[in-house]
Amino acid sequence: MPRITSEGNVVRAPAIITPPKALGERQLKDWLKSFLDYTYQLESPLPYLQWAGLATIAGAAQRKIFAETTAYIAYPNLYVVLVGPAGSKKSTAIRAGKRLLRQVPNINFSSDAPSVAGLVLEFGDIATKEHQSLNAFIYELSTLYENAQETMTGFLTAIYDGDDDYIKRTRTGGKEGVARPWFNLIAGTTPTWLGDNLSRSAVEGGLVARTLYIHSDEVIIKSPFPRYTPELKRLESALVHDLAHISALSGTFDFAGGDEGEAAKWYDTWYRNPKRLPRIPDNRTAGYFTRKPQHLLKVSMLVSLSKCDEFLFTIEDMQIALALLDSIESGMTKAFSSVGGNLFATDLERIATQIHGCGAEGMTYAELITSNYHQLAQRELDATLLYLCGMQRVKEGRLKDTRERVYVSVEFVKQEKPQ
Repeated sequence: MPRITSEGNVVRAPAIITPPKALGERQLKDWLKSFLDYTYQLESPLPYLQWAGLATIAGAAQRKIFAETTAYIAYPNLYVVLVGPAGSKKSTAIRAGKRLLRQVPNINFSSDAPSVAGLVLEFGDIATKEHQSLNAFIYELSTLYENAQETMTGFLTAIYDGDDDYIKRTRTGGKEGVARPWFNLIAGTTPTWLGDNLSRSAVEGGLVARTLYIHSDEVIIKSPFPRYTPELKRLESALVHDLAHISALSGTFDFAGGDEGEAAKWYDTWYRNPKRLPRIPDNRTAGYFTRKPQHLLKVSMLVSLSKCDEFLFTIEDMQIALALLDSIESGMTKAFSSVGGNLFATDLERIATQIHGCGAEGMTYAELITSNYHQLAQRELDATLLYLCGMQRVKEGRLKDTRERVYVSVEFVKQEKPQ
């Protein structure tokens, strides 16, 4: 029987499903929900799968769908970066979405390790000049930056909004341009890579504000023999069919009921509420919160497109989109834990992850020394543990029998205090 490997690859005899030529009606009530059903055997954390699904819908929508405000035009493209330790199944989630989107006709993908010049050429190679829509489903973010980090940072920032007529001067003095750029990106990386490579210009220049960082350190173990059942095969066919359906759509989003409708009033109330901004801003993420209204419109479009062709912002869709954005914000601090001037931030995050991974039992002081002696001196370990306790991320306790020190993540302390 055909099966799906733990990395999301299908081992099977049948040929790849070809989407129907006649789009017809949608086959699924909610594409994103069905995508989560399709990937239920994969060991990727739920947030990774949710955002991989949203990026896949965006890839099908392309630059033909947008929402126009007085300040800007919001297209449904996303910059999504899945952040977690090695082995956290980031690539598995990305691969699941890419596998479906690749089966949709006339969807353009970038190369896996493009340069800025290469991307400009790939935009130029797109036959449909009405919208030069390009997708990048990249397993390791580092491959996107390996050619020229600063240049790529500026380029991605410049084309994010999809403004017409991007122009780039070449080394020889000529000019290259993209008339109608639209770039949709999902990639994976680790907090350590972000700390070592996320430049000051990326933070201050706006790329970080435009990017959604989805952090998870959850370890999920499921069946070692996931099956590609006939039901999953039919579901895959329906998912591809509806992506092809979405890819044929074009139009402009508006608020249900117009500017005086309930959806517009809800958005206006949320927008004007100063509490939507953090009380104590972090310079690394402050730009994201400033741009959150634009992110909300983008994700709301994708939530709507997942279910219907009405091109309307409803209160329900916007609340779902807001919940999705709210859910990733606590993890952004962990994603950026290594970004900044603190040389021990990477060690701090690594040790916090180790303690969290031990659940309610926590880690003894001896276990922490054994696990980290090759990277930290004992006094540095003590300082890191003091930091974590001060941040209220871990609690120090004592083992009942030996009175040895033990450290437990606060998430588990609420459920079961260390003895």
